[in-house]
Amino acid sequence: MHSYWSNDVMSQAFSIGSTYSTYSNLSVMGNWGVFLGMTFGLQVASGLAVVMHYQASYDNTFGVLDAMLRDGDGLWVVRGAHSTGSSFVFVFLYAHLLRAIVFGVAPRVHVMLWVSGILMILVMMGVAFCGYVLPWGLMSFWALTVITNLVSVIPLIGQDILFYIWGGYWIGSLTVQRFLCVHYLLPLLLSTGITAHLVFLHTHGSSPTGGVLGCPTDNDHFIVYYYKDVFVLVCGFCVVGCCVLVFSDTLHHSDNFLVVDPLVTPRHIVPEWYFLVWYSVLRCVSSKALGVFLLAFCVIVFLFNAMVASSTRYAHSSVDIAETSVTLWTLCVLGVLGGCMPVFPFVELSGTLSTLYLTWHSVA
Repeated sequence: MHSYWSNDVMSQAFSIGSTYSTYSNLSVMGNWGVFLGMTFGLQVASGLAVVMHYQASYDNTFGVLDAMLRDGDGLWVVRGAHSTGSSFVFVFLYAHLLRAIVFGVAPRVHVMLWVSGILMILVMMGVAFCGYVLPWGLMSFWALTVITNLVSVIPLIGQDILFYIWGGYWIGSLTVQRFLCVHYLLPLLLSTGITAHLVFLHTHGSSPTGGVLGCPTDNDHFIVYYYKDVFVLVCGFCVVGCCVLVFSDTLHHSDNFLVVDPLVTPRHIVPEWYFLVWYSVLRCVSSKALGVFLLAFCVIVFLFNAMVASSTRYAHSSVDIAETSVTLWTLCVLGVLGGCMPVFPFVELSGTLSTLYLTWHSVA
C-alpha cells in the first residue's frame, strides 16, 4: 500500500508540474495566483523569524519590536518583509479575484473552486487583522477595540464572546497572546484551503481569461509557459524587494508608531488600505448593529453573486462590461471614502453607494 500511495502521489505531482493542460490563450494574468502563493510562503517564513523575537505583553511588546529593529542583525529586513508583504498579498489577492470577475471566469468554474477561494479570502482577512494588532501601536490598540466590540451586537451572548476574546473585562496581555495564537494558527488552516483550492482547480479545471471557452484541441502543456512564469515572477519580486528595502514603512499609519495609551484616541481611526472598502460599508450607518448586518450581507452577496449568475448573461461568452465597470468603480470609490474622515458628505456617499451595490447585486 505504501508503494502504491507513493507512486500515485508522485504521478499526480508530475502531472501537475509538467503534463497539466492549460488553455492556449492563457495570459499573464494567470500568474496572479502564483504570485499569491509565493508571497504567502514569504509571509510564513518571515513570520516564523519574527515570532522568535516577539513578546506578547501589554507593556513590553512595542518596546521589544523596536529593540528588534534597532539591535537585531538583519531583523529590520525580516520584519519589513513581513509587514509590507501583507499589502502585496492583498494586491495579488484582489488582482486574482479581479481577473475572475472582469473576464467572467467565476460562473464557469466549479462551484467548490469559487467557494473555497472566497472562504480563503475571509480567513486571510482574519489573519491580516490579527497581524495588524500584534505590533501593538496606538492605531493597533484602537483598531482592536473598535472591531472586537462589533461582536457585542450578537443577542444574548455577544458580551460574553467579547470578554472571551479579550481574555477578561478589559484589553490586556491575554488579549495580545490570544491574537498571536490565532495569527499563528489561521495560516495552517489557510494552507489546507490552498491545497483544496488547487485540487479543485486541477480536478475540474478553470476557464481562460479571454472569455472564450476552450476545448481539448486548444490546450498546451503547462511546461510551455514556464519561461514566461519565471520572467514575470522575477520582475514581481524585484518590485516587492524594492518596496521592502526602500519603502517598508510607507503604507503604515503614522499613529501606529506611537506607544499604546488607552487615554489617547487617534484623530481618525482607519484600517489598512485593503480593508477600506469594508470599513466604508461598516461605518455608513450610525447603528453598530445595522453596520455589521450590512457588512455581513455584502460578503454573502459577493459570495453567491457569481454562483447564481444566469446562463443568458454569458450565453455568448462575453461579460456585461457596463455592469462590471460600475461594480469596480463603486468598490474603488468606497475604498477612497473609507479613508476619509467620517463627516458629511463622505458618510452619506458611502451609505448611498453601499445601498446601491447591495440592492443591484441582490436583484441581479
